[in-house]
Amino acid sequence: MIRLSISVLSICSLVSSAFSQQDPYYAHFMFNQQAFNPAAAGITDDYFCISAVGHNQWLGFDDQTWLNRNTGDYDGVDILPYNVAPATYNVNVSGQLVINGVRIGGLGLSITDDRLGAMKTTSIKSQMSYFVQFRNGNRLAIGGEAALTNFGFVNPQFRPRQINDPKIPTVGITKSKPDFSGGLYYQQPRFLRQLHSFFVGMSMQHINQASYRLVARDFDLTYQMKPHYYVTSGFTKPSRSGLFDFKPSVLIKYNSEPQINVNLNSRKE
Repeated sequence: MIRLSISVLSICSLVSSAFSQQDPYYAHFMFNQQAFNPAAAGITDDYFCISAVGHNQWLGFDDQTWLNRNTGDYDGVDILPYNVAPATYNVNVSGQLVINGVRIGGLGLSITDDRLGAMKTTSIKSQMSYFVQFRNGNRLAIGGEAALTNFGFVNPQFRPRQINDPKIPTVGITKSKPDFSGGLYYQQPRFLRQLHSFFVGMSMQHINQASYRLVARDFDLTYQMKPHYYVTSGFTKPSRSGLFDFKPSVLIKYNSEPQINVNLNSRKE
C-alpha cells in the first residue's frame, strides 16, 4: 500500500503575552488526535492502537547568545552550541471498553514531551470516553482527561543582554500541576453517499488553566496554561478506479492570545 501525505499550515495571530504557554504543533495530526482530544481514545473498533509521532523544526537552529559577532566563536569556554528549535515527541495508547459485546467507550494514555530551547513541558494524560450510539452505526464519543504536566526550564544557558535580568532563567527549575481537558468526537460511516468514515471532533485543553511560578535566586517567572480549542474533521473518498482512497482532513487550533492555526492534510492510500 502506498501512502502519500501532504500538509499545509496557515497561522494567523495577534500580539500575545510572553508568559503564556502554547501547545505543540503537529504536522500529521490525523495520526495522533488523541493527543489533543480525549474523546478520540478508542475510536477504532476491534483494535488496540499504539501511535508515536516526532516533530523537529529548524534543525541546526543553535543558541546565538554566546556567539561573538566579531570572531564567530563562542565566548564561553564551557559553552557548546546547542539546538534551541522546537522538538515534540508524543506516544498514544488506546483501546475500547467492551462489556457483554457492547462497546461502552474508550480508555487511553497519552505522553507528550515538548521542548523549545531550555523550556520543557512533559505531560502524562489518562483518558476516558463514553460512546453514545445512533442509527446506521453513527456514534458520538464524550471524553475527559486528567493529566499531570511538568513545566519549566532544563539547563538554561542563555546569556542575557542585561546582567541579572529577572525574566531570564539562570538555573534549571520545573514544577508539576494537574491539568484537565475534555472533548467530543462524532463518527459517521456513510456521508453524502459517495463519502465514508466521516468524523468531526471538538476539544478544549487546559480547562483549569494551571499557573506555574518558577522562583530561584536571580529570577521570578510566572507562566499560565491558557485554554486551547481544537476542531478537526475529515472523510474518506474512494477513487473512481477503486485503486486508492483519498483522505483529506483539517485541524483548526485557537487559543485566547488570540492565535489561530489552520492545518490541512491529505493522504492517498
